[in-house]
Amino acid sequence: MSIKLEDKLLSLVKVFSLVENRSMTLKQGSKLLNYSYWHFTRLYKRYLKEGPKNLFKGERKRERRKMSEKDIELLKSYYLNLKKLQISLLRYFLKLDRPSFPDISCEWIRKTLIREKVYSPGDRRRVFRKRFEAPSTWNPYPG
Repeated sequence: MSIKLEDKLLSLVKVFSLVENRSMTLKQGSKLLNYSYWHFTRLYKRYLKEGPKNLFKGERKRERRKMSEKDIELLKSYYLNLKKLQISLLRYFLKLDRPSFPDISCEWIRKTLIREKVYSPGDRRRVFRKRFEAPSTWNPYPG
């Protein structure tokens, strides 16, 4: 038995209307619907500000950045024409030649080239540090 979002929303709106009419407190409403008090107050503030339609609507802060096919082809051509440089230099040259190219990190460039099967990542080996033991300076028998 699963609870539908509409049922959840209806029960929330009913409790919020009781809280608005002052016939129930926020603490009682949170216990009734099995929410934490702080989460319930956040939902209530959102309900007052935006209305019941936007209670469970997750808003994105910004758009997802996505590279166009044209930019990917440009990236591949630069990588192949510049005789397989370091990726950081590739990013630098791209920014110099094409200021309109999206500002992306070296890791994003690397993953894009790997996905396009132009760059092979190679083995990433773990580098272990050499362990040492410090000499003891504490002497239990001074003298």
